[in-house]
Amino acid sequence: MALHFIVSKNHATIANNFGSFLKFFLIVLCYFSAKRVLENAIASLFLMKKHVRYYIVSKFSYQYSLSFILLIGYIVFQFSPLNPTNFIYFSLILYVFRFIFLVRNNKNLIFSELFYFILYICAFEIAPLLTLFKLML
Repeated sequence: MALHFIVSKNHATIANNFGSFLKFFLIVLCYFSAKRVLENAIASLFLMKKHVRYYIVSKFSYQYSLSFILLIGYIVFQFSPLNPTNFIYFSLILYVFRFIFLVRNNKNLIFSELFYFILYICAFEIAPLLTLFKLML
């Protein structure tokens, strides 16, 4: 539903009111809040908070920058005659670049704790995106 709302030029078929926006906003806010709390709790639990602090800060700064670029991209794709599915490809390319920059800037931490990094990627990055994708279909 949310993906259809993003790439749809005809919003008349979608419940387009403040209630549906508020519901979607609260779900996303709860997801990011829970993710942040879990990341900090797990880092504290395994006594790795000092080691992964730079990684978490850089990850959030990349996410904020990416969100701003996606907002600009969304506005451009929404008000131009471009194909809306290109916005999805544009978003995926930006997320791949974000992942590459994170790995490049934190390679010492990642490769010294490779098992934990792979576990983190599967649990906190890939699984929630796949779950959201399945829910949208």
